[in-house]
Amino acid sequence: MITIWKSHLFQGSLTFSNEFGISVEFTSNHTSTNWLLTNVYGPCTPSGKQQFTTWLKNIQMPNDFPWLLIGDFNLMRSSKNRNRLGGDISEMLLFNEAISAPGVVELPLQGRKFTWTTKQDPPLLERLDWFFNSNDWTSTFPRTSGTTLTMVSEIDLRVYARKEVVGLLLGFRCNPSRTLSCNATRTPTL
Repeated sequence: MITIWKSHLFQGSLTFSNEFGISVEFTSNHTSTNWLLTNVYGPCTPSGKQQFTTWLKNIQMPNDFPWLLIGDFNLMRSSKNRNRLGGDISEMLLFNEAISAPGVVELPLQGRKFTWTTKQDPPLLERLDWFFNSNDWTSTFPRTSGTTLTMVSEIDLRVYARKEVVGLLLGFRCNPSRTLSCNATRTPTL
């Protein structure tokens, strides 16, 4: 995984890294606004998914800090996250429990309904990539949304805050069917 940002707009500092994710705290060079981005990649194996969800459940984030938790979780939230019947219900329950523990809220994904495919005929389509944010993020950037893109090899996260445009490229792996974008607009304070 890699997290890249435009340094003329933000200063970034690595705050955490392990086999599941990278967290970078950003500070705006223009407004001094701070926020945290956690970019994750979830394992595909059952034992890896168990370890990953245990880690997610135990994340300790302050309630008063803007936080984005995004990435390829390799987990679905419900059977509606695939185009065919099936899916592991116990993994779905485990994932939903894990993301409820840190108190994050799912950001809606606009564009394509699914973010992964087997590329076979007929294809299996699933949503495995997710955007979540803290309540403080929602207060700071209330019009945040995630959008699928058609770029070739990275996830493009665009954050709009007080007329600043910031492009962050978050690389998971080279897969054009898993490209996302996040747009956030900060409401001006009077």
